[in-house]
Amino acid sequence: MNVATLQEPSQVDTTIGIKLLPFRVRSGRLELLHSPGQPGSMLAAFPPDPYQELDEAVARFGSEILSGAGHPIQLRVTGSPSRGLTGVYVYLVRPSTPGLTSGQPVAGFSWRDLRRIPLDAEDGGIVSDALDALARQIEHSDAGFRMVGEEFTVSELRQVHEAVLRVSLDPSNFRKRVCRLVGEGVLSELPTRRPTATRPARLYRMV
Repeated sequence: MNVATLQEPSQVDTTIGIKLLPFRVRSGRLELLHSPGQPGSMLAAFPPDPYQELDEAVARFGSEILSGAGHPIQLRVTGSPSRGLTGVYVYLVRPSTPGLTSGQPVAGFSWRDLRRIPLDAEDGGIVSDALDALARQIEHSDAGFRMVGEEFTVSELRQVHEAVLRVSLDPSNFRKRVCRLVGEGVLSELPTRRPTATRPARLYRMV
């Protein structure tokens, strides 16, 4: 592939490649953008522009291929300035906006339930590390809010936590947790409600 370089302080032109692991939660399942048939092909690799910050390059590329902004989390950078560097990123994707459809993200790639993807040892290790990092981010940062819509219900947020952490959470206790975040000013409850089959659901968003 064509490569770009980032100038290091040592004045060595360093080849940079980026591998992306896009994750989303849909219908309570954690999905990965994956291409079957070729080892390692679930990682979309590309070179950033020269002198561009890696996080900015990942955000730009993810937005282009997935028709919307996402949230990058750096997993690791491997290699050396002399031989080239590869940055591996987890990329968190919000659900599609109702009424809008996106095209095929990348030729040959599709969203698949992570539990049903056969991975070789190398890819399995990378994905396992990515899941561990994502679980930490879900528990200790705002990553969970990056995988729901900008306006979300308690149930939608709980489904994200359950899918990533691979546990069942008590709905009542989780609702209390959300209420605490509202009291702390992290979240705001919206005056509108979302219609459901039973009763309208309360909506929240990050402050």
